[in-house]
Amino acid sequence: MKKSLIPILIAVLMLSSGCSPAATPAPSSLAEAEDTATLQTLEIPALPDGVELIEEVKGENGISHTRWLYDSMVLIESTSVECTEANVEDIATQIEKLNGNDTSDFYAAIDDTMSQKFTYPVWRISYYTGSNEDTRTNVDIYIQTDSMDYWFHTSTPSDFYEDYEESIETWIASLAFAD
Repeated sequence: MKKSLIPILIAVLMLSSGCSPAATPAPSSLAEAEDTATLQTLEIPALPDGVELIEEVKGENGISHTRWLYDSMVLIESTSVECTEANVEDIATQIEKLNGNDTSDFYAAIDDTMSQKFTYPVWRISYYTGSNEDTRTNVDIYIQTDSMDYWFHTSTPSDFYEDYEESIETWIASLAFAD
């Protein structure tokens, strides 16, 4: 009888946190249920040596935030956050909240290749922040899992974005969950 309650409890917990249990098959054992609840860590294997670690915060409930600076130009962030709904409006609101800046020319779409790689919805997002000579080009990847969302963020002065575009795309292609 206890085994049959586990999937229900997980679904209730996920719904209360805003995550959708629909994409996850019900666990068949207590051990599998505990594995389902395990939070993952987003890795960036292609991040080059010499990237300066600015901040690393591990909070409650698996929420974490790491910030780096590359070549004194590109701000890189990796953050895990509570789940949000899978639509452009809610993703935009989440990005503005995480970024702390107003955005312009916001574009978000599901990235099919990355979604297949992670087996979860993965959004590719681009937008601008700042104005005039302080305008920054932002390219983000937002991964929605059943237990947590993951935000990989890059922000580059727009005047220099083309110089770093290839590196940013390499970092994005290397994103993976730690084993």
